[in-house]
Amino acid sequence: MNSRNSFSSLTITQLVIHLTGALLELYADDTQEIQVMASGDDHDMKAVSLAQNGDTLTLEQSAAALSPLPLSARWLQVTVRIPRAWKGRVEIRTTSGSVHVRGLQVSDLSVESLSGFVMLSDLSSLSLKVKNGSGDIAGSDLSGQDCSLFTTTGMLCLERLAFLNISLSSVSRGAMLSFAEMFSTFKGGSVAGGISLEIPGAQCDAILRSVSGRLLTDGVSIVDGAPSVRVTTASGNLTIRRISPEKLTENE
Repeated sequence: MNSRNSFSSLTITQLVIHLTGALLELYADDTQEIQVMASGDDHDMKAVSLAQNGDTLTLEQSAAALSPLPLSARWLQVTVRIPRAWKGRVEIRTTSGSVHVRGLQVSDLSVESLSGFVMLSDLSSLSLKVKNGSGDIAGSDLSGQDCSLFTTTGMLCLERLAFLNISLSSVSRGAMLSFAEMFSTFKGGSVAGGISLEIPGAQCDAILRSVSGRLLTDGVSIVDGAPSVRVTTASGNLTIRRISPEKLTENE
């Protein structure tokens, strides 16, 4: 079963997507409208609702109406295309399905998942918030002003970041962040996992508060007044490494 709906992007400033077990792809394209396409088995398609209320477009998947079949026998894929010039707010919440967001230039992007894989690429958002429970978070070429990252047991790996302020919280898995541009402040917290930062600058003002973790540097000097790094861990290390000029050139 398939469905396709289009909405004028001129009347919508906020996009809200709440899904349970669907695969979601959201991307910017050469279109003048916001287009929502869904494919899946009949039962799960009937659980999907789509409505515009004022300037908000809401796409929801009702958990109560889901197919009684096991997950291995069900499928639902949702694709959302938005105009490249659209600068609104996006809120995504999922339970177990994977999420891939790419090419957006928006004012606010919030992604929250319980166990699904989250992939972000080639996007800009003044405020970016990503929260995942047991699923991994991966991405590249992300920029904006403020970035907030949270994961419980999932791995976090992001490349070519360019944010002024970054906050990160992790419980039991590691986090690896590589920056294309130097940040102003980085605040991180981890219980058991280590935090690894790859930065383009040669200096930072780093402080690690930890029971047994260590602060390790490679090509980076700790200097007062430099970009700030504040990290708290129980046992995880904080590693700060200067990115090589060759790698920066390759990423341009």
